[in-house]
Amino acid sequence: MPPPEHWTAFSTCDPDAAAHFLQTAYATGHRLSLPSPPAPGGGPVVAPAQHRAGPLQVAEALVDPQVVSVIDPSDTITVNVIRAGVLETRIADATSRHGAGDVLIGVGPRLARRHLSQHLAVHTLSLPAALIAAAAGRPAEDTERPWDFTSTTPLNAHASMLWRTTSAYIATMLRMPPQALGPLLIGNLARLAASTLLTAFPTTLGGEARAAPYDRTDATPPVLRRAIAFIDANPHRDIALADIAAAAHASPRALQYAFRRHLDTTPTAYLRRVRLEAAHRDLHAGTPATTTVTEIALRWGFASPSRLAAEHRAAYRTLPSQVLRDGH
Repeated sequence: MPPPEHWTAFSTCDPDAAAHFLQTAYATGHRLSLPSPPAPGGGPVVAPAQHRAGPLQVAEALVDPQVVSVIDPSDTITVNVIRAGVLETRIADATSRHGAGDVLIGVGPRLARRHLSQHLAVHTLSLPAALIAAAAGRPAEDTERPWDFTSTTPLNAHASMLWRTTSAYIATMLRMPPQALGPLLIGNLARLAASTLLTAFPTTLGGEARAAPYDRTDATPPVLRRAIAFIDANPHRDIALADIAAAAHASPRALQYAFRRHLDTTPTAYLRRVRLEAAHRDLHAGTPATTTVTEIALRWGFASPSRLAAEHRAAYRTLPSQVLRDGH
């Protein structure tokens, strides 16, 4: 399938030009070389097509016939899904070999790696290391403690399938025209990628979100009121649990206790409810001639019209299309 028009395509037989493109695209050091000169009239050495949406970047690349790449550690983590060909990876003294269907960390936060690719077709998804740490429960201000993956491959076959399925879904969503993807949906996709990565790959980030003794005592009505006021004022923004907790002057765990204790729900569930109410108001205010259910769904962070329809019907006992058509 060809890349969408809004993706950036690039093709070159020059290793230096390819390295410059990759270094610019991925904000990390890439040094490329060829084990042997390319054949006269041969195809491109590197031919990636990539697209960035918020903190996420997806790419489909062809690397042919053989390319050696040395990649520095980076604050941007890249996960590879090999479509075809072979990728041999060396980190320190350990060498591993990967083929079609395999999943591995292509760029990590701490160790440089050397890749030897042979007739490689690869799908990549990149996201900030800070987003992964936040998904594990590490406070945003805690930037000093290093972390890394304890394996460059998923935990098991099920974890590998989980990553392949999730990254394919995210890539499909990012094939949509940029104007259709609002910041709420992009933020949701980024957090989905981070949480799936933590589920699929072993890291040293385990146990970051342990409850502190004061979390339960901090789950007070004033904390809840501050959180609700922040959510009610900012449903249009890409906000996460950490943002709500900061506005409420509480830890994320204390905030979760407060919502569970006083409202029998969670902060993120309350945020989804507020966004559903906003979507419901937009459906009332719109007409089929001026807007669509899809536009309203994406505007308020719903991944599809069917997702909005399911939640809207559960809450209001009617479909979004009926409200848009009839105004009630």
